[in-house]
Amino acid sequence: MVAGAVFVESPSEAMALLAVGGGGLVLLAVIAAFADALVLGALIHAAKTQTAGGRVSVGEAYKAALSKWLPLVAVTVVVGLAVLVGSLLLLLPGLAALFFLCLAPIALMVDGVGVGNALSRSCSLALKVPGEIVVIGLLAFAARAVLSLIPLVGRLGICVVAPWALVALTLAYEKAKKMAASA
Repeated sequence: MVAGAVFVESPSEAMALLAVGGGGLVLLAVIAAFADALVLGALIHAAKTQTAGGRVSVGEAYKAALSKWLPLVAVTVVVGLAVLVGSLLLLLPGLAALFFLCLAPIALMVDGVGVGNALSRSCSLALKVPGEIVVIGLLAFAARAVLSLIPLVGRLGICVVAPWALVALTLAYEKAKKMAASA
């Protein structure tokens, strides 16, 4: 016998064990989503500051993200759900949702607008730089696909793709804002 092993003797015990395990997975997913929003905000703040010629520390980037953490969580949940539902309908609606809403977290962090304004601003500005968004998305997808084929090292390489894509999307967002202002 293994010390600490769990033995299930009835279907009700099995269901209880599955419920505990499933609940734990849901809790971990929620915690990961909140943490992802914080990291996303910090990366966007750092990209915005450094592309504008400034310098930012890791602590400053996280402090800026923490100040907008709940709106960031709301934006990422809305965008994630829109892409998920669109992808469940067919792949094209999910890709369209991703295209139009990919700039929303950037709008929230760069311009300090609310959740609704960030979503609408993303939709309107995405149409100003469609080529950049598509190229960034395709390059990020291809890089992730290739890197995921490399055992162990590939997982670490993927950590480089997301920040690169955020920097590129932040630059595209700034370009779209300039184009909208001059129009």
